[in-house]
Amino acid sequence: MRFARIRTVSTLLNLSVAMFVAGCSSSVPDAPGPTTDTGQRKGGETDTEKCRRKLATAIQRLTPERMATQDDPERSVNGLNAWIASCASDQAEAMKTSDETLSLLNNSARVTAGRFSGVDALYVRDSLMMRDLYQSLSRQFADADVANRDVARVMQAFAWATRNISLLPSDDSRPPLGLFDIVMTGFGTAEDRTWAFAELLRQQQIDAVIVSTAAEPKSEGTDLDTAAWIVAVIRNDDGLLFDVANGVPITVDEISDAANPVAAKLSVLKAHERWKESTVQVIGQVATFSPRMLVLQDQLSAEDSAVLFEELTGGVSDIRPLTERVMAAGGDLWSIADIAVWPHPEDRVIRSNSLTEAELGDYKQLMRPFAAPFERDVLKPESAEERTSVPEEMTDEERYQFAQQRMMERFQEVTKSTDKLFGKPSYRLLKARTQQVLGVTDTSIIQQLQQIRLTSLDEMIEIQVPDEVLRQFPGMPKSMAYELPAVIQNVNRSSTGSSMYWTALSQLDRGETGVGISTMTNYRNQYPDGQWKYPSLINQATALLSLDRSEEAMQALKDANVADNPEQRRVQRLLNALGAEAVAKPESEVKN
Repeated sequence: MRFARIRTVSTLLNLSVAMFVAGCSSSVPDAPGPTTDTGQRKGGETDTEKCRRKLATAIQRLTPERMATQDDPERSVNGLNAWIASCASDQAEAMKTSDETLSLLNNSARVTAGRFSGVDALYVRDSLMMRDLYQSLSRQFADADVANRDVARVMQAFAWATRNISLLPSDDSRPPLGLFDIVMTGFGTAEDRTWAFAELLRQQQIDAVIVSTAAEPKSEGTDLDTAAWIVAVIRNDDGLLFDVANGVPITVDEISDAANPVAAKLSVLKAHERWKESTVQVIGQVATFSPRMLVLQDQLSAEDSAVLFEELTGGVSDIRPLTERVMAAGGDLWSIADIAVWPHPEDRVIRSNSLTEAELGDYKQLMRPFAAPFERDVLKPESAEERTSVPEEMTDEERYQFAQQRMMERFQEVTKSTDKLFGKPSYRLLKARTQQVLGVTDTSIIQQLQQIRLTSLDEMIEIQVPDEVLRQFPGMPKSMAYELPAVIQNVNRSSTGSSMYWTALSQLDRGETGVGISTMTNYRNQYPDGQWKYPSLINQATALLSLDRSEEAMQALKDANVADNPEQRRVQRLLNALGAEAVAKPESEVKN
C-alpha cells in the first residue's frame, strides 16, 4: 500500500495525457490585440493627430509578428476600417478605378470596395514582411562595392528567393498557402517562389512580370530554348530575365559563371524565335490595384511606410501606369492586348482562406512544428534567500520548511495538471522564424534556434519529490521520470531539423559562410533523409562557390543531381557552368 499514492498520481497523469491528446490539435491562440481608441485622449489633440494615432495603432495589428499568432485576419483589420471611416472616407470615395483596370481584374467587386477585408489584412502583413526584409538586405548591401548597384539589388533579391524557398516535389499535395506561410515553411511551387521574388522587388519599386509563349519548350538548348515561362524584371525601360522555376538567371549561352551569373537583358527576346510572340502577366493581387491601398499608403508614417499600391492602367493617381512601364520596356514586343494580370497570387490567398476540412487538418499538421518547444517550470527546491517576502530572522530550519512547503504545493499542482507536468507549447520557433524571415541577422536569432533545437530533443522529464513525500513513502525514489507523450515528442522532433537548417541560413545571411557550410553538413549527417537534404546541398554549393571552392561545390551538386530532387535542372545547370558532367548519379551512389 505504500505506493498507493504513486499509482494515484500515475492515474491522474494518464487521464491528463488523454485530455491533452484530444485537445492538442487546436490552432495557435489569438494574441491580445492592442488597445483600441476608446481611452481618454490627451488634451489638445487635433483631428489630424488623432487620425495618425488611429492609423499607427491599426498598422501595429498587421505586423507579421502580431498576425503570426492570429487565426482570424478579420479581427486584425477592424482598426483599419475604423480609421478609414473616420479619417479618409472622402479621399477614398473620390478615387475612381478606370474601366480598363476593372476589365483586367475581371470586374472584381473587391477592387472598388471602400472597406478593408481580411484578405487585405494579409496583403498588408505580407507587404510589411517584404519591406522589413528589403531593408535588412539593403543594410547588408550598403557597403558593397559594385559597379551596377541596381542590377546587384535585383540579383540579391533573386538569390534570397531561391535560397529561402525550395521547390516542392511535383506530386506534393499540401494545401494552398498564402505568401507568409510559404516563406515561413521555406517550401513552395515555382509560382510561389516567383510571387515572393516579385513582392520583394515591389518594395524596391521594381516591377516583375511573367512572360509566356505558345511555342513549346525544347528539351535541350539555351535557357530561352528550354524555359516554359520566364520572369522579366523591368528596369530603365529594359529588363533582366530569370528562370525562377529552375532557380537560374536566363543567360544567352548554356555555359555561364556559376558563382556570379549575369541575367540576360529583356531585349534578347526580340531576337529569339520562340519569344517573338509572347504575352505578359503583371504580378499582384486585386488589393494591389485598389484605391483604398493608395489612400493607406499615402497616409502611413515614415516608420510604417511600405509600397502597397500599383497604378495598373492609369486614372487613380499620377503614378506612371504599370502597363505603360511594361510596354516601354518591351519596345515593340508587346501591346496592351498582350498584358493580363497573373491569377496565381489572388487564387492562393482566396483558397488559403477557404480550406476544406481535410485541407485544414493538413494545414495544422504542416504548421504544428512552429508550436515547439513544449516548456514547463522545472520543479526543484526553492531558495528562501532569493524570496524578498521571507523574513530575515528565519532560522535555517524555518527556511528549509518554507522551501519544502512551496515545493510540495507545486508538486501537487504538477500531479493534477497535464500543462504543469508536460508543459505547454511555447511557440518560440514561430517567433524566432518570424524574426528570421523579416531579415533579423543578429546572433540572438541563431542562439534562439539552437536553444529551441536542444530543448526539443528532450524525451523525458524528471520531477524531484519533496522530502515530506519521501518520509511518507519510504523507498520511493527521490525523483520521478516520465516520458513525454508521443504527440509532444512528435511536435518537438519535427522542429529540430528545421531549427538546425534555419540556423545555417542565418549564418549565411550574417556572412558567416564557412560556419553555415559546416552547419549544413552537420544537418545532413544528423538527418540524412531530412526534408532539407537537397536544399542544403544546393545552398552549400552556392556558398562554396562564393569562396572559390569549386571542387567541393561540384561534389555537393553531384550529390544533389538525382531525380528525387525537385531542383535537379538547377543542379545540372550549375554543373554545366562549372564544366562538370551533369549526368545524374544512380540513387544508390548518392552521398549524404
